[in-house]
Amino acid sequence: MVSEQKNSQSDPDAQFNHMVFDCLGCKWTITLLQHIRAGVVRPGQLVKAVDGLSTKVLNQNLQKMLSYGLIGKTEYAEIPPRVEYELSQFGAQLLGLLEDLKALRQKLNP
Repeated sequence: MVSEQKNSQSDPDAQFNHMVFDCLGCKWTITLLQHIRAGVVRPGQLVKAVDGLSTKVLNQNLQKMLSYGLIGKTEYAEIPPRVEYELSQFGAQLLGLLEDLKALRQKLNP
């Protein structure tokens, strides 16, 4: 098991496959990316904007998206603390690709 984990960590294809399954397989990721792109950048705003999303699940997804480089995080040294998220270039391009796939599907299946 350890050797399988080690191999998948050093194999770029395995890392990519894991990211696709881990992030895009989650029902919240695309919705969160779309909201962040639209300007909903604070955690409290995101919880209010996305029906059925809990703070715990939001935090888990934000951490996952940060670790894969889909979003960036800015922390402000204020009291109370303020955190804002922004799409990374990778996250913005990924959303563009997903929109292209959606358009293709609509074109082929009117």
